[in-house]
This record gives sequence, structure tokens and C-alpha cells, in this order.
Amino acid sequence: MNPTSRAGRPKRSALHQLREIDLSFWTLRAALLVVVFFLVLLGWWLGESREGYRLGEPSPRTYLAVLSTRYVDEENTERLRQIAEQKIVSVMTRDTHAERRIRDSLEQLSRWDATGELSDSLRDLLSSMPAEKRTRMLHLAKDLGLSLLEVRDWDKDLQAKLWDRIIRLPLSRPDQNTIFQILVEIFQEPAQVDEEATEKLKRETAGKVEPVIRMVYPGDVIVSRGEVVTPQKFRLLEAQGYPKGDLPYRPLVFILLLVFAWSLWPTVYATRREIQLSRRDFVFIICLLSAGWTIQVMSAIFKADTLAFLPLTGWLYLTVPTSLAFHISLGGAVIGALLSYSGSMAQLILWALSGIAASITGYLVFRGSNTRLDLWKQQVLTGISAAVAATAVRWWLGLPLGSHVQGVYLLSVLGWATFTVALLPMLDTMFDILSPLRLMDLSHPSNPLLKRLQMEAPGTYHHTLMVGTLCEAAADVLGLDSLLVKAGAYFHDIGKLKRPQFFAENQVPGENLHDELKPSMSALVILSHVKDGLDLARRYNLPTRIRHFIAEHHGTTCLNYFYRKSKARGEDLPREQFSYPGPKPSSKETALVMLADSVEAAVRAAGGSIRGLPELRETVEGVLDSKMLDGQLELVDFTLKDLTLIKESFIQTLRSIYHKRDNSGTSPSFEPEQEGSEQGEISGSD
Repeated sequence: MNPTSRAGRPKRSALHQLREIDLSFWTLRAALLVVVFFLVLLGWWLGESREGYRLGEPSPRTYLAVLSTRYVDEENTERLRQIAEQKIVSVMTRDTHAERRIRDSLEQLSRWDATGELSDSLRDLLSSMPAEKRTRMLHLAKDLGLSLLEVRDWDKDLQAKLWDRIIRLPLSRPDQNTIFQILVEIFQEPAQVDEEATEKLKRETAGKVEPVIRMVYPGDVIVSRGEVVTPQKFRLLEAQGYPKGDLPYRPLVFILLLVFAWSLWPTVYATRREIQLSRRDFVFIICLLSAGWTIQVMSAIFKADTLAFLPLTGWLYLTVPTSLAFHISLGGAVIGALLSYSGSMAQLILWALSGIAASITGYLVFRGSNTRLDLWKQQVLTGISAAVAATAVRWWLGLPLGSHVQGVYLLSVLGWATFTVALLPMLDTMFDILSPLRLMDLSHPSNPLLKRLQMEAPGTYHHTLMVGTLCEAAADVLGLDSLLVKAGAYFHDIGKLKRPQFFAENQVPGENLHDELKPSMSALVILSHVKDGLDLARRYNLPTRIRHFIAEHHGTTCLNYFYRKSKARGEDLPREQFSYPGPKPSSKETALVMLADSVEAAVRAAGGSIRGLPELRETVEGVLDSKMLDGQLELVDFTLKDLTLIKESFIQTLRSIYHKRDNSGTSPSFEPEQEGSEQGEISGSD
């Protein structure tokens, strides 16, 4: 992952950037989706499918409450509502036209052919009577009924009022019963059952019954092993966050769509921030995400709240540019929480918020590491912030906060920090990544190539240390990766190991092997140290980023001293034969090494001509101006402010290196090690 420069190029829209993404990147995104798919299936197969509950089936185990939950006891609530409904027998409605209907029937009662409203059994009884008796009975019934209609509230206790009048008639008991039956059938009940109103009243009455509210507390039994899971217990288990046994189709589709959409963002962000992502970088990030998410899913399966997102956060910040690592870590933490989700919303919130806290803290603390202990401390600080956030979320959600929880968090922070740092060398080697740990190893004097420089080319070794010092100070001022710049500076001239005696810094004063060579041959020897350096870098498996410093630290600069000397000898050779093959610096880091290399060589070559700060400033400004005019910085978006900061940093560092006071302690002077106008080019710098 290399921050590159695209100075002068117009900004492009995010859609345009996505269209330009190589097909292989889309293939890698598909691979990431496959990983997510299998992680979801793995979590379901190892966890939910075996331990999950299903509606209407016996529970596979005894489930205890883990959260304090207030819920509606729907079974008892429904029972109370049914009792309330049963108290409603029926709703009676009064027939407002009953009196008119009864009067009309009584008026027609004296006519035998108009008694069709009577029941068949009663008509058979009347027809069996002599006609005279039947007529008399019907007239009596008519008169008695009409008289009853004149009574107020005649419809109340109707049958009692009828019988009270009938028994006063001078008739036998059977005849009295016959008249009673006639009048009962004619009058009927003026009030009728309204089925629709009855059902409505029952519903309203049941609705007024207050729901039965119950509480479950942590440790309460929700459902015992073997007990059938009722709808109410099913909902309660869901609220507690216990996983169901069914395959989570909808969450699976949602997570796949979310991961695909999120995977586009790092590419767009890297393009806008001019961070170059190669296919290998993208494969590395996908592998980190896959490993980090797998750890989280396995932690969730074994129900271990061990802050399992910490390795992913640490690896990202230690191997990916900080700003890009922040975005990937932030999204990765949320998606990791979703992948680990087993039905508990509280657990999801806990993991997501603590993962976000770790991402934010990592962005603040993972800066400037000089030792392995610094890396470990930064990882521990990130873990502590996550543990604090997790504790706060637990308190907020009412989750357990016992000493065992804090103990697990403490061990997790220390364990994951050690694991993350310990695994870095393997990641560096497998994916050609430059973590701070690898950069520290590369910059250590015990590195085989640096030891060879010390023994075989001590002058070059001293030169690289000087360039590294200049670069490191300037990188800190510019906010660049000083460890990377220093390592690049240490290895930029390793190609001189092949012919160290041909470079000025390794020659004995008074001896110059180039005096015996043609200018073209001298130029060939000097120019070849770039190619020789790349060969050595491949042989010693130096990282690709370090090789960029070797290839780019001279750009396409021409060895003007030898070119002019060749012209003076009458040789008509092209200028390209005296120029480095390039490429020109493509990043601020490699450009900074180019400038520091040329400045150091120029100051050393100037010798005693630099007697004070004005001469030093003039020399440094001359080198920077010449590189700009020669177009060596055209691929790097250095601003004028950046160049000013670089110049002032170089001057300050050089003053610290070369400055001394004379015997009087008043006059500053500069004493570079070597002199000679052509030594800058003979040393391989210009």
C-alpha cells in the first residue's frame, strides 16, 4: 500500500473510479462474499442448528434468562379475556312494532281462517273443539289480549300478567291453558337476541382486560429441557437473544449486500487519498478481514466475550496506511459484530460499539513506533479502550459486570496484543507487507546487507546513515512514515557493494579510479549501481517498497560531469547514455530520499567552501531547485510549503551534523569529510 502522487490530474467521481477498477478486484470482492457466506453458515451449523430452539418442538436444553425482561403473559391474559367474554350471555333488542303486530293479530283472532300465526299443534287442538266453543274461546282470548295491551308496561312479566287474568275466567283448567297458549304465541317476546351486538360487546369487554405483565430476571428458567416451546416462550427466548434453529436466510442476504456495498468504499477512499492498492494489497486486506471475522465468529460460537475484534484492528493499523486502516477497521468491526450475531441485540450492540471504540483509539495511538514494546503498548491501549467501552455498554444494558468479566477482558487485552505482534513477521513475509516491526528489523545494524555495507563499503554506509538522518527528520515534519523513509534511505545505495572502490566516499584521498577510465565507462559504472542494488534486493528478499527507493532515488538524472567530460574529449554520445534509467520518484517518500541523497552529496562535495549558514542554505536550495527544474519531482505532489519544510529540516539537520565552534567559541564553521567538485557524481549522487 503506497501513497502515490497524481499531481495535476483532475478529480474523478466515485462512479468513474469504480468503473476503472480492474476485473480482478471484482473477483476478489466475490471471494470476500464467499468467505462471509461460509462464516454465516459456519456460525449457524456449529451453533444455532444444534442448540437452537424451534416453535412447537421440545427444547434441546434448559434456557435461563440472561437479561431482565418485562413481557406480556399472553396465555394468562387470553384466559382472563375469555372469562370476561363468558360473562356476556346475549344482547336483547326491543321490537318497536310489536304492539301494532299483536293488536292486528288479536283483531283477526275471532276469524278461524285468520289464525294461521298459531302453531299447528294449537290449531289441531282448536279444530277438535265444537265450533261454538272454539269461537267462544277465540273471543275470550281476543278480549283478554286487547285489555292487556292497555296496561302500562304490558311487556314486563308478560306471561305472569296473562295467567293472572286467565285464571279469573270461569273456565276449566284445560280451557284456561288453551287460551294461555294462544295468547303466548300471539304476543311472543318483544325483545330478541342481537347476535352481532352480542359479539361486539364481548370483544369490547375482553379488550378492557389489562394485559398481565410479568418480569424475568437473570437466572430465571424460561423453558426447561424437553418442554414444548410455546409461542409465548418462543418470543421470550427471542427477546433474550437465544439463537433459533432455522437457517437465517434474511440476515444472510442482508449481510452479503452490506459487505458488497462496504467493500467498494476502501477502493474509492484509497483512490481519492492517492493510496495505491495493488492486487496483492487487496488480497492481504481480504485475508486480514477473513481471519479477523473468523476469530470473532468462533468466539461467538463458544460464547466467549473476549474482544475478538482486537487482532483485526491491530493488524490493520500495523500494516495499512493509518487513514485507510481506520475506515476498514471501523466497517470491519460492525460487520464482524453482525457476523457474530446469534439473536441477542444486546450482544450485537456490545461488540459493535466496543469494536468502534477500538478503531477510533487505534487511529489515535498507532503512530510513531520505534520498538516492539511500543507496538505492544499501542495494541494494549487499543484493547483497554475497547474493554472500557464494553464495560460501559454492559452497565447501560444491564448485563453482568462481575469480576470474572473484568478478568476475561484483562486477559483478552494482554493475550490479543501479544498474539497480534507475534504474528506480524509471518504476515510481512507472506504478503510482502511493511509493518513497523519489519521496518525496525530492516533498519537494525545487524541486518546482513547493512553489515556488508559496514565492512565492504564503510563510506557508503556512513553516507546512508547521513541520508537516513536527513530523511527521518524531514519525514516527521511532513507527517510521512519516518520508519519507512529511514529504511529506504539505508538500502538505497546497496548496489555500490558490487564495486565500492569506484565511489568517492569509499576511495582513499588522492586516488580516483575514474582517472583511468573513459567518461562513458565511468558513467556506466556509476549508473549500474541502481541495477546492482535491485539484484541484491531480490537476492536478499527485500520488500517491494524498499526496492522502489533503490530504483527511484536518482530518477532519470543525468551525470552531467561525465557527460561534459565526454563532450570535451570529442565523443558524440547521446545524453541518455549518461542518465539513470528511472523511474522518477512516484511517492513522497522516495522523492524525499532523492533530495536528501543529493543534498548530502552536494554538501560533502562542496568541502571547505561552505563556511557558514548562508553557503549551506544556498547549497541546499540549489539542489532542490535543480531537481524541480529537471522534472524529477513531477510525479510527486509536493507543495511549495512542503518543499520549504524539507529545506529548513535539511538545513537544521546538517547544522547539527557538521557544525562546530572554533577555539574562540564565536565563529561557526562547517567541515564536511571530503572535498572535490566531481565527488557528488562519482559518489553516485548529484
